[in-house]
Amino acid sequence: MNEEGFTSEFSTKILGVEDPWKVHGVRVIKAPKVVVILDISAGTVWKDEKRGGRGQVHGSSPRDWLHLDTYGYVTTIKASVPRLK
Repeated sequence: MNEEGFTSEFSTKILGVEDPWKVHGVRVIKAPKVVVILDISAGTVWKDEKRGGRGQVHGSSPRDWLHLDTYGYVTTIKASVPRLK
């Protein structure tokens, strides 16, 4: 696979990204490394598991995960994970 093959659509399928998450971008950095950036779909409503009802978002925390290699490329996933109040 070459660098042009790492599209948002390809990354969504190969990583199994599901709603409410979506692939916002893909960057190939000094091959063989690829960074997949996830974002949350607009209008996402979070459930408050402790109290029931709608959760209230209280900021977010940037997170990075090292995924299994994808076609020989070291794969990192980045996302801002919402914090619920």
